[in-house]
Amino acid sequence: GRYEEAVTLAEEALRHNPRDGISYFNLGLAHTKLGKKAEAVIDFANAKQFGNFSQAEIDKAIADLDIPYDKRNPNPLVPCVYLR
Repeated sequence: GRYEEAVTLAEEALRHNPRDGISYFNLGLAHTKLGKKAEAVIDFANAKQFGNFSQAEIDKAIADLDIPYDKRNPNPLVPCVYLR
């Protein structure tokens, strides 16, 4: 895929409109494909804040990152870590 280009385009759009939820969501998808999970979590949290995305859509996007995440956590920027 052309995920690096997608990152560049989304970042450019955000320079023009830093409250563009769709660009944050697209940036999160590109970061997910590039394996940049921490960046993707932040992108999806910003997409929720600035966009018209449901919590279910954000939960699904974060679940696709395959990292431990507790949707009951009030701060989506801090994924939960499970200790055994």
